[in-house]
Amino acid sequence: MAKRSKSGRQWFKNLAIIVPIIVALIGAIAALGVPVIQIIIQNWHHEGPDTIEVIITSPVNNSEITGDSFQIEGHLNKELDAGQFLYAVIEDKAALWWPERVYPIYSAASNSYEYRSTLWIKKPSEKRETFTIQVIIADSVIHDQFQQWRSNCLAANDWPGIPVDKVNEWGEWKFCAKVTIVH
Repeated sequence: MAKRSKSGRQWFKNLAIIVPIIVALIGAIAALGVPVIQIIIQNWHHEGPDTIEVIITSPVNNSEITGDSFQIEGHLNKELDAGQFLYAVIEDKAALWWPERVYPIYSAASNSYEYRSTLWIKKPSEKRETFTIQVIIADSVIHDQFQQWRSNCLAANDWPGIPVDKVNEWGEWKFCAKVTIVH
């Protein structure tokens, strides 16, 4: 039988300490009624130490929304770079977007950048229609286009969705997190 190295034994000792802590943490959060695994799977998107990670904490996946507005909440692990803008986007089954800018604010209590914003479902929806809520980081070109779209919609009091193909033509954006809601 092969002998384990000291580093291998230490790894198992560390694992024996870490696993019960993780299990206890998940159990404590689950006791609060939060679908932990679902949140982790829906929001985990890690590419490296300098990557901005965005978490949506509310609404949870598959939430039923009864009114035309609802709160989106979450946090980022670090500040956005210059020229980056955070948006929450409602997407329908026709791949139309209704973007809303969200403003992350640093919280010393959580040591993260928290955001909270009201999103509006700005189109007549079928009964029990499913929407995807995405949080994206947009470049300044897309940000300018979204702001122009918003100004035009406010002036006309009409909120046509933006085809995602058109957004792709405008500039660069990065998917960060998503949940699905039913309205």
